Amino acid sequence: MLIAWKRRHFVGSAMPIALYSLSSVIWSWTYALHWSNVFRPSEFFWLDMTYVGVVLSAPALLIFAFSYTGLREYVTKRWIARLFIIPVLTLILLWTDPLHGLFFGGMRVYGDSMIYSGGVGFWLNVLFLYSCVIIALVVLPQAFFRYPRRYFSQVGVILVGVSLPFTANILAFSGIHPFPGMDLTPLIFSVTGLFIAVAIFRYHFLDIMPVSRNVIFEINKNAIFILDHKKRVVDANQSFRDIFDYQNTDLTGKELNEIYERLPGLPHPSFEADGETFDFLMDRGEKRFFKMSVYVLKKEKHGTDGYILSISDMTKEKETEAQLISVNEAMKMQLERVEVLQAKLREEAIQDHLTGLYNRRYLHEILVHALPHAEREHAHVAFILFDIDHFKKINDKYGHDIGDEVLRAFGKTLQENIRKGDIPFRFGGEEFLLLISDASREDITRRADAIRLIVQESFFVPENKSIRVTISAGIATFPEDGRDMDSLFKVADRRLYLAKEAGRNRICDRCAEVYHRE
Repeated sequence: MLIAWKRRHFVGSAMPIALYSLSSVIWSWTYALHWSNVFRPSEFFWLDMTYVGVVLSAPALLIFAFSYTGLREYVTKRWIARLFIIPVLTLILLWTDPLHGLFFGGMRVYGDSMIYSGGVGFWLNVLFLYSCVIIALVVLPQAFFRYPRRYFSQVGVILVGVSLPFTANILAFSGIHPFPGMDLTPLIFSVTGLFIAVAIFRYHFLDIMPVSRNVIFEINKNAIFILDHKKRVVDANQSFRDIFDYQNTDLTGKELNEIYERLPGLPHPSFEADGETFDFLMDRGEKRFFKMSVYVLKKEKHGTDGYILSISDMTKEKETEAQLISVNEAMKMQLERVEVLQAKLREEAIQDHLTGLYNRRYLHEILVHALPHAEREHAHVAFILFDIDHFKKINDKYGHDIGDEVLRAFGKTLQENIRKGDIPFRFGGEEFLLLISDASREDITRRADAIRLIVQESFFVPENKSIRVTISAGIATFPEDGRDMDSLFKVADRRLYLAKEAGRNRICDRCAEVYHRE
C-alpha cells in the first residue's frame, strides 16, 4: 500500500491499488478485532466497521481495472464521485439501522459473525458491490490482448490476486465453506497482498505500467528506454529494439553500463539536469545520426525516481539538411554567376564596346545626382566635348578598321591623362566627353588644352603607316552655361563648332576665346 501511495504521481493505477490495499487492511483488521474480543464497545461494533473496507474494496478494484487496462478516459472525478454514492449510503444505513431497519430488515441475530442477509439497503449494496467486481474481472483480462507477451506474467499475477478475496466471499455466501460462521475474505486479502508484492518486485508493477508502455512506447517512433534511480533498465520500447538490434534480449534489470558496452557510441548524460540533449553518430554497418534527450523523473519532494531516455533517428533529417546545404551552395554559386552576369550586362549597357569608356546612357545616370549635388555645394561641373579632326578623311583613306584603332587610341589617351574623379565618355562617332567636377574654369581649360597637346604630339602607327591626329574641344560649365544636361551639351557643342571654324586643333571656352598652342 505504501509503495503504491509513493508511486501515485508517476503511475496511473497506483492510487486505486493503494485504495484497494487500504480497504483490505481495514476489512482484515476490523474483522480480526471482532474475533479477538480485546476491545468491543458493542456486540457488532467491529463487525459493522468491517463494512468500511467492504464498501471501498469493490469500487477501488473497478477504478484500478479501468486505469490498468488503459481506459483512464472513463475515470473522471465525476464518475468516481458517483461510484461512491452507494458505498456512502450503505454505511449510513448500516450505522443508523436501529432507527429505520432498512439495512438489516430486522433479520440480525445476536452472535452472528457474518452479515448474510438483510433489508433493502443490504441487498442494494450486495448488488452494487458484485456488479463492480464482475465488471472489473471482465475488464482486467483485456490486458492480455492489449499488452506485449512479456507483461502476461504481471497481468496474470494481479488478476489472480484481486480475484481471490471475492471468490472466497462468494463461496462463503453460497455455504461452501470449511469454517461455517467465519468470513475468510479478510484472511484471503493477505494472500492478495502477497500476489501484489510479487507483481511489484518480480514483475516491475508500478515501475512502469503496461498501459503507459502501450500508449507512450509502442506508438512512438523514437527509441525510448526507462531507467530506475539506480540506472537499471525498467523498460524499452520496440523502436529501441529495432534500431539497436535488441530483438531477442530481455533488457529489464540490465545496468546502463551493459548497454554502453554494446552501444559504445551512446552519449553519457550527467543525469543531473532535466532536458539534456546530445547529437551523436553511430556506425553499425551504416552511418546513422541520432539525437538523445534525457528527462529526469523527480519525486514529489526530493530525490529522483528514474530517467527517460528518448533517442530520435535524425538520419533522414541530416541527409535532407545536407541536400539543402548542397542546394543552397549551388543556388549561391548560381546567384553569384547571375550577379557577375548582371554586372557584366550592366557594364555593357553603360560602356562603349569599342573604347571601353562609359557611354551617353551612363552620363544621364550620373548627372541625375551630380548636378543637384553641385548646386547644393556651390561647386562647378564642366563638360569638355572633344572631336577628332578630319576623322571622316581617316576612315575614307585608311578604312574603318584603322578608324576604330584611332578611336581606341584616343580613348586610352583620355583615360591615362585625367585625374581621379574625372569621368571620360564616348559620346558618339568621333565625339568624346570628359566630365570634370569641383575645378575652376581656368583649370578646366588648361587641362583640356593639355590633352589636346598630348594628342597632337602623338603619332598613331597602324600597319606601318604614320597618322597625325589632332582634336578640337568645346567647354561648358555648370551653372554658368546651363543647369541641365541638354543645355550644357548644346553650349559645349556650339563652342566645339567654333573651335573647328577657327581652324581646328583648338579649345573653345566662353565662345569668345579660342586657345591654340602649337
